[in-house]
Amino acid sequence: MPTFSSDRSRRDFLRTVLAGGLLVVPGSAALAGCATAGGGGNQEQAKGTESKENPLGIDVNAPLEVVMFAGGLKTDLEWVQQSYTKLYPNAKINLTSTVNINSLQPRFTGGNPPDMVNDSGAQKIPLAALAGASQLADLGPLLDAQSLGDPNKKVRDTIIPDAIAVGTYGDAVLVLNYVLSAYGVFYSQSLFKKNGWTMPTQWSEFMSFAEEMKKAGLSPMGYGGVNAPNYVTEMMLTMAGKAGGQDVVKSIDNLEPNAWRHEAVKNAASAIEELARKDGFLPGSPGLKHTEAQTQFVTGKIGAYPSGSWLENEMKTVSPAGFDMVMAPTPRLDSSDKLPYEALHANAGEPFIVPKQAKNALGGLEFFRHMLSPDNAKAYSEFTGSLTIVTESHDKVKSDSTSLKSVTEALKKAKDNTFTFLFMDWYGDLKKNAAIAAMSDLLTGRTNAEGFINAAQSAADKVAADTNVPKFKRQ
Repeated sequence: MPTFSSDRSRRDFLRTVLAGGLLVVPGSAALAGCATAGGGGNQEQAKGTESKENPLGIDVNAPLEVVMFAGGLKTDLEWVQQSYTKLYPNAKINLTSTVNINSLQPRFTGGNPPDMVNDSGAQKIPLAALAGASQLADLGPLLDAQSLGDPNKKVRDTIIPDAIAVGTYGDAVLVLNYVLSAYGVFYSQSLFKKNGWTMPTQWSEFMSFAEEMKKAGLSPMGYGGVNAPNYVTEMMLTMAGKAGGQDVVKSIDNLEPNAWRHEAVKNAASAIEELARKDGFLPGSPGLKHTEAQTQFVTGKIGAYPSGSWLENEMKTVSPAGFDMVMAPTPRLDSSDKLPYEALHANAGEPFIVPKQAKNALGGLEFFRHMLSPDNAKAYSEFTGSLTIVTESHDKVKSDSTSLKSVTEALKKAKDNTFTFLFMDWYGDLKKNAAIAAMSDLLTGRTNAEGFINAAQSAADKVAADTNVPKFKRQ
């Protein structure tokens, strides 16, 4: 059963990394069971000779297949491809992207998966299924290989330790989450400056500000009701975590009895109900996909948008010049909250895996080694506007991204007042029935805050009672 480090250890770690201007907290998907083992697996795997120049012993001529998730951080990693082919010019790289990573599952079961996969998005392959079927390669050799940035350092010494801890299951590191993500309320800095606005820090102030935005012809907030009402749930739980402290969200993750009925959660749900009943969300939001709702935001129909630090990159092709997107922390419920306004929901995300049965699994590890070089991590941050787990890249990042600058500053101000919740990753039915279905009902008026709480708690109780669902425990 996975466990997480003590709060004291976590705080000590965060103080250390924040001194260098970075932050991460644990919060990735954990393994949740087993799946049917894949067939095949008898194909010959590419292998070369280990050397100082080739620490993983890859076949320098073997082709490499990489599949990326085509989401908010979509990139072809051109800089990584160039770095790889500079060392191995005869190795042909085939990098493709898809929003439906789950479509690769037949290849896993057939024993011919890609050499590296960015297993992310709503249609990702459950890591539990892959790990349970022994489909994931041990990333230990990668972590113990020399860093491309400093041959005197191992790769593991150049990345945030918590990223390794979160991806460790049993005795093996099977997953590495590459990106640091922070969540908050996004807005146009230029629009706010034009109107003389500042983002409120408390909910009552935000409700007053919502009326001001409506007078200016803006819907205060919006969301993608078709596939992403859970971003409003994220905002609600962030407010609950600030109000009641991190133990509130931990109790939800741990499926504790009546965890959803904590006073802080009730008050946060009531805050969302208040905004919804006072026409605080863009009309038609229930029928929009998340990218459609976000388009309404960047084209000036919505004043504030709850999301994560990938938002600017996801919308860069439709955002007008001078929009100047920035992030502010989610407002507190009131001044009696246990955590300050600056507290953030933050985590390490974007999981990458190397399939064990891949024809060029060693090449997949080597490609990952190139991704984890400080220069390539820097290039990733400058392209996507998101920091990575490579600590030595952060001070090198040069970017005109107003969003990246605001996120970096918010993480610094948060210090060790960060937290995350894991139930959406651990328990799919709970995410579906609480974070999505119950929240949709609350936002559309089919239920009220009390009804939302009851539905969420009922969904949690059902998961807790199901002996077929592996359970996980946070400390």
